[in-house]
Amino acid sequence: MLKTLAPIAFGSLLTLACLALVSCGETVERDDSPAPPPPPAFEPEPAAEAAIEIPDLVPAGSVELKKIVDESRGKVVLVDFWANWCAPCKKQFPHTVALHKKHADDGLVVISLSMDSPDDHDGAKDFLQKQGADFVNLISHDGDAKASYKDLGISALPAYVIFDRAGKRHDLTSGDPNKPLTTEELDLAVAKYLAE
Repeated sequence: MLKTLAPIAFGSLLTLACLALVSCGETVERDDSPAPPPPPAFEPEPAAEAAIEIPDLVPAGSVELKKIVDESRGKVVLVDFWANWCAPCKKQFPHTVALHKKHADDGLVVISLSMDSPDDHDGAKDFLQKQGADFVNLISHDGDAKASYKDLGISALPAYVIFDRAGKRHDLTSGDPNKPLTTEELDLAVAKYLAE
């Protein structure tokens, strides 16, 4: 039964198609012109971080840092000491960028100081580029050497220091030497010194 219906159904469809062409009253002309070229392949826009230009990192120690702080007198200066090899530093760094964006108009100046080796200049700059760190970025003269920690007055990473509007230094700590400062504690400290 199926074998006899299939040819009939196909024949009926073919007849309907022919009738539709005839009933339109138009002749179909063949188009031999070349097909239009395919649309260009989709190329995504460059990532947002590519739009931010990070200047070359300046090798620095306490002398260079003090100069920048002195030039920012009347503002609150937050210094984020970090390194590419420091996982907690990299985890919290986006919060530093967010603080800069949120409080720059309130008088907050943000500085990052990488404790990476100056030989890893490109790695540090690449990280800053990806984070959109469009503020002052420095790299330690001596990298992660003990002399750097002593010179800059920090004992471990991550470390944060605030200089108030008068230029006085305040080391920010969680109160527990085994725990880094949380982002909430950092927010409170920034708000406190901006309010003064």
